[in-house]
Amino acid sequence: MGKRSDKLYIRASEHASSSGGSAAASRFATGRTAVTSSGSRPLPFDCCALSLNKFTSPIATPNGVVYDASEILPYINKNSQCPNSGVRLGIDDLIPLNMLKEEGEWTCPILMKQFTNVSKVCFIKPKVKGEEAVVYSYESVYELNIKAKNWYDLTTGLKFSKKDIVIIQDPSDPEVCAKRDISKFKFLKDGKEGEKKDDVVMSQSMKRIMEEVKGKEITAMPKFEKKDDKVSTIGKNRPPILTSELFAGSTLTTNDAAASMTSSAGGYSTSSKTRPATQYEIENSICQFLKTKRKIKSFAVMQTTHGVFHLELDSDIVPLTCLNFIELIKAKKYDGNIFHRLIKGFMAQTGDPTGTGKGGANAWGTEGFEDEFDERLTHTERGLLSMANSGAGTNKSQFFITFGACKHLDRKHTIFGRIVKGIENLDAIEALEVGKNDRPRTEVKINRIDMVVDKVKEAEDRMYVKAEEKRREKEREGRRKGMLKEEARRKKEEEEGGEEEEFKVGQFLKREKGGEGAGGDLGGGVVMPPKKKKKKAGGFGNFGGW
Repeated sequence: MGKRSDKLYIRASEHASSSGGSAAASRFATGRTAVTSSGSRPLPFDCCALSLNKFTSPIATPNGVVYDASEILPYINKNSQCPNSGVRLGIDDLIPLNMLKEEGEWTCPILMKQFTNVSKVCFIKPKVKGEEAVVYSYESVYELNIKAKNWYDLTTGLKFSKKDIVIIQDPSDPEVCAKRDISKFKFLKDGKEGEKKDDVVMSQSMKRIMEEVKGKEITAMPKFEKKDDKVSTIGKNRPPILTSELFAGSTLTTNDAAASMTSSAGGYSTSSKTRPATQYEIENSICQFLKTKRKIKSFAVMQTTHGVFHLELDSDIVPLTCLNFIELIKAKKYDGNIFHRLIKGFMAQTGDPTGTGKGGANAWGTEGFEDEFDERLTHTERGLLSMANSGAGTNKSQFFITFGACKHLDRKHTIFGRIVKGIENLDAIEALEVGKNDRPRTEVKINRIDMVVDKVKEAEDRMYVKAEEKRREKEREGRRKGMLKEEARRKKEEEEGGEEEEFKVGQFLKREKGGEGAGGDLGGGVVMPPKKKKKKAGGFGNFGGW
């Protein structure tokens, strides 16, 4: 804008632009839709793009078209294509949506704003197929993620990139609006053409039979099962543990009181309640405890096709890595894995269920967890267990066993254990011939791994026992304070009752005979106030005698 060119009214050019020329409103598309043409028919936000009715279990395609799961799954199973665009689409490509509903309306879980037909709405595409995606208003993602450069999901905490943001609805974007234009839906166009070609008239009985057949087809469809790579059992099947029981002096609360004072979207609350600890906080507390205890080792037995190995795990030095390894063992993720890479004099690598060296997931199903380096652990001997990764903070399930010293791997790969018995069996594995990509020609497989001593489980049990002791001590203290309060209240009532029975002044004095003028009645205990002396008038007085 030039100097003094701002107008106090909206000009015609601003009316023509989206949202009255406001950049902020255009970004979040909260104004009037500006890209709809006369022939377009935009689909309402809360409607399925196949049945055109309101959805109850939303599920989306990778490009952001939303359907109802009960409608789209049978269609894709039969046609293997997207009903709107005709592009090939499989059931595994669909993304279940996790949407918050407040007072019967779909709502952003961060800003608590209801979605409308002019809201800009998005979700973050999950890294693993079958996982749910939380639906947000674009405003919350822009302000708290993009603008703040915080590339972690606001709800799940998983890392993502800007290209993972999928727009469901944006009235200011013609491309997004075209995906939701009913007049361009392929299955509707094909249906109209089919109606013109097919003029067969069905009777009422034929229609009823066709409906029954369609119903049987739908019920026979396999259910869409969500895949979950998260196998960590820390904190599961246990009573909730509060942060005040986990951390000494913790003041972490549910923030209900603060939210009720700053927003009218939620209920009114005046009490401050300590919130339950998250799984991450519980695991972090376990790791901190294990680090304070020296020489606390865990032990496991690995049975392979080439012998048995007894493993010692450094759960006191690298507790997080050992926790991941132990949780994967409990979930049987290593059973049946092969050693897919073998380099003589260097190492043998395993831990990939796919056997390709590109698969595997950690105990939390994330992109990786941080490295744990310690000066006491170096790659200086044969038979060490160390994590395989593709860079810093990308540890998953793959690990390798060293055949000798390899100091160049220090502070790049986390050492978490060693072979303490059966190390002679490494000679047979190292002597195997390898082919392309260092893959052994003879298969070396892990039959199973069993935990013998699980210090992580012991630390978890100890933590919950201590939390239960704190809870009981708090209950005893509450009962003690209640008893003291009740005793104080009872004593106060007794004291107040005693004051009412006290004798009054002059209660037992004899009255004088003589009626009213003979001393009066002292039995009432009423003391008459003394008479006030009359003050002499000051001044000059009367001048009549002058």
